[in-house]
Amino acid sequence: MPWFGAHGLQPIDPDVATFLGIASGCVVSEVLAGSPAEKAGLKDRDVIIAINGEALPRLKPDRVMALFVSREVNRRAPGDTFKVTVLRERQRVEVSATLVEEPKLQREAQKKYFDRLGVTVREFVYADGVIRRAPVAEHQGLIAHFVKANSPAATAGVGTDDWIREIDGVPVTSFDQASQQLAAIQSDEARAEAVMLLKRGGETQLVRIKLK
Repeated sequence: MPWFGAHGLQPIDPDVATFLGIASGCVVSEVLAGSPAEKAGLKDRDVIIAINGEALPRLKPDRVMALFVSREVNRRAPGDTFKVTVLRERQRVEVSATLVEEPKLQREAQKKYFDRLGVTVREFVYADGVIRRAPVAEHQGLIAHFVKANSPAATAGVGTDDWIREIDGVPVTSFDQASQQLAAIQSDEARAEAVMLLKRGGETQLVRIKLK
């Protein structure tokens, strides 16, 4: 799937569109970091008024306008040029982006269950960073995808959707690296506990998972 990176599109009210002298438009709530839209110079609060030189149609209900823009992106392929005309401070600006392949989705992420700990961990993907408002440079770690009730992980306080940043003081840099580390912990019968650094909401906490 192609990816542009204009997030949270909101339709312009018809009366506002008339005041601005346009047929219709969509306000860009956020330009996603590292996206083709950002690289092309699109900015938050830009109003998309045309795609490849064609003005956006006036559709009813207004909310389907965001879907129209998304469909225009999806009609293309990674590598295609996607041109939009935007209103920025009442000036018309042309933005030309080269679409890329959409980042891996959460449902496509790698997962692995560690029965001794009682937790399924999932690969951290781009959408996880967007949800957590994390800079692209911090897009690493694991997500606690499932925590078994009454397991060592649950007893320690690990919760579903917790962001695991470190395991035994070692930063999680990739899913494979962390999986190998957790597998080593699980197979070590002499191991009494493991320590995880978690981030939940805006808070960071250290939990001790007792294995014995």
